[in-house]
Amino acid sequence: MILLKSEVKSYRTGENAQLTCHYPDSQKSNTKYLCKGENPSNCEELIHTTETERNVVKGRYDIRDNQRIKYFYVYINNLCTADSGTYWCGSERKGHPATYTKIHLSVGKYSCLVLLRSSNWPELSYSLASTVPST
Repeated sequence: MILLKSEVKSYRTGENAQLTCHYPDSQKSNTKYLCKGENPSNCEELIHTTETERNVVKGRYDIRDNQRIKYFYVYINNLCTADSGTYWCGSERKGHPATYTKIHLSVGKYSCLVLLRSSNWPELSYSLASTVPST
């Protein structure tokens, strides 16, 4: 296994996530895929493609490989809190080590409360709160 990158992304419920996954030139003709789970060797595959420059759609997932730039992207549409977790986007060919990008996705509801502070109104204070459920 070759880990190219690890990142954390946060979204709100109902939003669409765009995950970008790079791969080396030697793997441009390989199958590209996205899976979810703690370990890339036994994670649940959500979508894959062998196509280039063509969208492949499966449910809320959309994948497209851009071999010219050596990356593929995956959209996850209409996110919900159950989408939170660890994802692996990979490029693999039998007999060769897989190349992965690890993405920790956090999906939650945000709330924001802002009160202005003024010398004329000392009882008012400033507060900003954001909540994202922990995974």
